[in-house]
Amino acid sequence: MFSISESYAFKRYSFISKRLIKALDLPDDKALTADNLKLVADVTEQQIERPLKKQKSYYSGKKNDIR
Repeated sequence: MFSISESYAFKRYSFISKRLIKALDLPDDKALTADNLKLVADVTEQQIERPLKKQKSYYSGKKNDIR
């Protein structure tokens, strides 16, 4: 649905759940799945703003490693 791998989705879930446990001061990760915990997250995509002038249309933004 979102064109990401299962391993990457799990990596992001782990990253976010660790921070939620710390921010909400929960004892462990099982408390995140408790019936009395309600959580709402805004996960809408946002378009990245690109410069309007002086940038080639095919510019990738990757850094070149020149040695």
